Amino acid sequence: MLQFDITQFYSLYEVFERTGKLMFPEDWTGREIWSRPVDDPSSVIREREDLSTKLSFAIRRKAEIDALDLRDLTQAVQTVFQNEWGAVYAEINELKEKLAKLPNLSDAHISDHELFTRRREAEEGLWEAFSSNSMLVVLKNGNGANWSAWSKQPSFKVYYCLSMIKMPSQSEYEFRRSPAFVSKKEFGLWSKRFDGEIHDGEKYSPEHKARLWLEKKVGEHGNKPYTKPFFIDEMISKFGISKRLAERIWPEVVPGSWSTPGPPNPNNKK
Repeated sequence: MLQFDITQFYSLYEVFERTGKLMFPEDWTGREIWSRPVDDPSSVIREREDLSTKLSFAIRRKAEIDALDLRDLTQAVQTVFQNEWGAVYAEINELKEKLAKLPNLSDAHISDHELFTRRREAEEGLWEAFSSNSMLVVLKNGNGANWSAWSKQPSFKVYYCLSMIKMPSQSEYEFRRSPAFVSKKEFGLWSKRFDGEIHDGEKYSPEHKARLWLEKKVGEHGNKPYTKPFFIDEMISKFGISKRLAERIWPEVVPGSWSTPGPPNPNNKK
């Protein structure tokens, strides 16, 4: 049985979510707490881009050699071009093979990595706060968790999604698991380090977050980098809003040039 006024405390889950919203006001989705470790895809993306660039150059060079009329050239010069053609042909096959062996990265893979990265940053910020006693984690009996000592034990576990911690086997309490809470007042003082504040309700509604996301994309690009359906689908998948709502947000945010039918500017993607 809880031995304190619960209305004066946030659960560990609420503390995690509020911290994430303060750290990532425009990108926080609320799905971060459930995300799993995913390797950083940036190295694979860079490798794929590098191989694709080299392949384009090799294909272009092969086409240039194919277009040459070698009949008027000496045998020695012809041999040079023939050898180069063979080398370029082999390079093309090698580059294609390397590209085929690279892992296929879906939009979901990239999104999952971004979610997990934000989760880890929020967890690390809270861990530091609890270890330094900037905020006290309160247990079900009303006593504070000995975070700085317990966190050095391998059996100590934190479950933000369950608002629960598991104490190490040698803790001073008979129970091993307990719901965990943080004083609203302490959290308010600690969270002042972030520029901004949390307003429950409309500010962090899915509609508002979708609007902020679209405004950010407009600010990052001059001309429309992708077709309208791409952005509509992204708002639906990222923020869980309906297609009707995404369609309503679109004309309210994007400039008139983005609403003009036609393909996007291929030179303006970022």
